[in-house]
Amino acid sequence: MEKWRDHYYAAQDIGFYFASSDRELIEKVSSIMKRNGHMSFSDSMGREHYLLDGRSGVPILTRNIDTVTKRIITKNKDEYEGTRPFFPAAIDSTLEASGIPSQLKGYRYVKFILYRLIEDDSLVSPISKTIYPALCELYHCTPFQVERDIRYAIQKSALPLKRQSPKAFVCTLLESANRLACEMKGRPDAS
Repeated sequence: MEKWRDHYYAAQDIGFYFASSDRELIEKVSSIMKRNGHMSFSDSMGREHYLLDGRSGVPILTRNIDTVTKRIITKNKDEYEGTRPFFPAAIDSTLEASGIPSQLKGYRYVKFILYRLIEDDSLVSPISKTIYPALCELYHCTPFQVERDIRYAIQKSALPLKRQSPKAFVCTLLESANRLACEMKGRPDAS
């Protein structure tokens, strides 16, 4: 009974609408927009897009933007907090699967960068200006040495990413770690 209730409440946020003509489609979108002030839809890559109704004026549009933004932030924060305990194990497993020898300095640098990006993913751009200085202070080295050691670790990895930049390589590993953390939590994916 408990499992049925979970599915029932989860399904309340899902709506299917069918339209056999452009006119029906426009009427349905218009009615949803009038009722909610916005609507969301997903593309084939799983990204969510929001369409906001501006026909009622700027004050109502602004309120709709605030409402949608708060809901997205709350949802993302809840998802992040749910997977947070699994990140250390996911990062370790991802690095192990990458085949980078753990005795390399680049391995330690990449691990440090992944942990920092899990805490704050806005640090990814530009990584050489945001995370490298902290790395240099911790390991008493220069940004050039960090870059060189990460490139060497990429060369030694078992992944087919040997021509990627350090930033692209780290982002690929971060995505894998995020996916693995979601799997460890017990859900398919939350990218």
